Order: sequence, then structure tokens, then C-alpha cells
Amino acid sequence: MSPRFRLIIRIEQWPLKTPFRITGHTWQSFEAVVAGLEADGHCGFGEAAGVYYRGETSSYLKHQLESVRGEIESTDLTSEAIQELLPPGGARNALDCALWDWKAKVAKRTVWQLANLPEPRPLITTFTCGAGSPASMAATARGYEGAKERGLSSLS
Repeated sequence: MSPRFRLIIRIEQWPLKTPFRITGHTWQSFEAVVAGLEADGHCGFGEAAGVYYRGETSSYLKHQLESVRGEIESTDLTSEAIQELLPPGGARNALDCALWDWKAKVAKRTVWQLANLPEPRPLITTFTCGAGSPASMAATARGYEGAKERGLSSLS
């Protein structure tokens, strides 16, 4: 028999070390919705900050999760069921991550092991240097000194 979950939803404020500016917006912090699934003495968590230009505020994501609380707490919750319950976006991501985290804690394994994936390894990525004065943007970029060299060396 599958567990019956208790859904936990909270909004957290995550402060930034420095303000982040881009496309006419400035953030001093980010709000994140944290979804928790509790059952059988274990609690799994997942979070999402949402995408501002898609209208995904933390309040909206919380509302989406609340709107399916009954189904979450009264049915067999699977990743497939989550795909049906919620549209693509932050709320669905947070809930699915919470389910994976719960399963990993119950199994005393990592999520990548449960998913039969290879151990994670560093990948080349990009970062966004927020908009600002040329001097402040240069200082931010200098803070990532060596990133290009480390990334390029892994390509050879």
C-alpha cells in the first residue's frame, strides 16, 4: 500500500549577497515556495522560485499546490500523477522534487541512484552577470576568475 502524504507548503525568503539586476528588475532576495511531503516518519522537500516573466510568483505557486492538496493527500502519489495534477512549472517541479527526496530518504539512497543514473559530475555551465555599471559588472566577472579555464579544460 502506498503512503498517504501530508502536504506542507511554505514560502521562504532567500536573501542575496548582493542585489541582482537584469531586464529592468532588481532583486534583493528571492522568494521560494517549499513543498514538503510527509509520511511514514520521513519528509521530502522540493522548492521553486518561479519564473517572473511567466507570472510564477511564490503566492501563485502556493495557490497551485493548495488547489490539489486533496488529491495529493488522498491518492497514491506518483511522479506520473503529479504530471496530471499540475501544469509544467514551478509548483509541479517543487512537488516532484519533494517526492523524489522522500523516496530517497526512505530508501537511504541518493536520488540519482534511485533513478538509475550515473553519479553526477561537474558540467560546463553559464552564469548571468547582473546589469550594473561597467566597474561593478567587471568586479562580478572577476569573481568568477578561472571559470572559463576550468570549463575549457574539461572539453579537451
